[in-house]
Amino acid sequence: MDRRTEIIKEMIEERWPTQKAFAEAAGLPYTTLRSILQRGVGNSAVENVIRICRTLGITIEELEELAERNDQGVNKETQELSEEEILTLAAHSAGFEGKLTDEQLAKIKLAIRIALAEDG
Repeated sequence: MDRRTEIIKEMIEERWPTQKAFAEAAGLPYTTLRSILQRGVGNSAVENVIRICRTLGITIEELEELAERNDQGVNKETQELSEEEILTLAAHSAGFEGKLTDEQLAKIKLAIRIALAEDG
């Protein structure tokens, strides 16, 4: 899911009781909104994206700015972490409190490479 879609989804969740209520307020069928949130904003009709942004009280340009700022923040954060810090965070997230085996380290490194390749 691209960052713009994530931002829209987060804003809807923060401001509306349900996605269905938001869709009604935006004048969109709920199935259309659900499809947009699943497939991504980039695959949607411009008119629908405009309706969504207007209902959220933002412009398309503001949505782009939010996505760019967030991407830069995420990239900066990951660049500042050493490989050892990333592995430690991954290990704690996975519930490994002790020393990791070579096999576990290899799996974590592979997962990180895959995640970075998908983002790039």
